[in-house]
Order: sequence, then structure tokens, then C-alpha cells
Amino acid sequence: MNTTEAVITLVKELVEPRFHERVTPEAELLQSRLVDSFGLIQLVGDIEARFGITISTEELTMQNFSTVSGIVALVEHLRGRGDGQP
Repeated sequence: MNTTEAVITLVKELVEPRFHERVTPEAELLQSRLVDSFGLIQLVGDIEARFGITISTEELTMQNFSTVSGIVALVEHLRGRGDGQP
């Protein structure tokens, strides 16, 4: 499973039980309120645990968390590689 697929899976686990929305790489997570502030905290913890990274408060931005693609870019940056592998 590549990074994009892994992040989509984490977001789906958070979003789909409540909203039954299809999660795509470009789905607006925050603006559409698929993910609220509590969900964001849960998602950050899940991402940190899944990928073995630490996300600082400075990295909690709309740019990084508004879409799955933004989250993937942040994860790959923090992992120091851009090949999409978990």
C-alpha cells in the first residue's frame, strides 16, 4: 500500500462511519467539514502512529490538512522521500 492509499484508508476510517462520503485525494476534508477539530486531532495521531513521524503544531495548517493530497505531501516530506511508499 502506498502513502496515498494508506492516508485515504485512515481518513475513511474516520469519516465514512459518520458521513458515508467517498474520500478521494482531492476531497475537501476541513472546508466541507468531513473532518472537524476533534477528528483532526485523531487523524494526526493515527498518521503519526502509522508512519512513525511527528507532526508539529507549525505543520497543522490548512494547506497540509485540507485534502488527502496535502496530507500525503506532508507525510512524504516528513519521511524525507517522495516515492509514495509507506
